[in-house]
Amino acid sequence: MTEEIKKQPIRTFNSGVLTVSVWENTAQKDGETFTTHSVTIQRSFRDGNEWKQSTSLRNKDLPIVQIMLTKAFEFMNFKGD
Repeated sequence: MTEEIKKQPIRTFNSGVLTVSVWENTAQKDGETFTTHSVTIQRSFRDGNEWKQSTSLRNKDLPIVQIMLTKAFEFMNFKGD
């Protein structure tokens, strides 16, 4: 029996309860393999004693997420520069 390995993001950006994660995937088209990236945004919150995650943001989160998304864009596009 083989164990399934949970894929991890290649980079995360954190600010307080906010996290922007960059994911790397491989795809094929016309017989060629290439790398694609995607981004997820999460906001952590407490529900009683339990921490949970949501993809809903508050208005005060937006400017912070905007900066974090810029950092993620720079990471994905200017890694070797």
